[in-house]
Amino acid sequence: LLRVVDLDSNEIGGTIPTELGDCQNLEIFDMDNNELSGSLPDGLFSIPNLRALDLDTNELTGTISSDFGNLVNLEFLALDTNKFEGTIPASISALQSLTNAYFDRND
Repeated sequence: LLRVVDLDSNEIGGTIPTELGDCQNLEIFDMDNNELSGSLPDGLFSIPNLRALDLDTNELTGTISSDFGNLVNLEFLALDTNKFEGTIPASISALQSLTNAYFDRND
């Protein structure tokens, strides 16, 4: 049962696979400082035990989805230094476990 993915600082390119949502026991997904592109896959928002999502310093695009509100166990969120556009959805403020959230240096 996969619980941690830590592949930061590896120059990994491409998109985040949609199959990530199949990893229902995943708690930590850390791929900061890579060359990831595209938008966040919908399956990401259906991982019930996700506590940390670290995707800063990539080339990710699109908007920050209101579906982040589904990640009720999320404690750490880093989406800074990407190319996200738009506003931070209100659903993120309802995440009672969230203690650290980073959105700076986006478009």
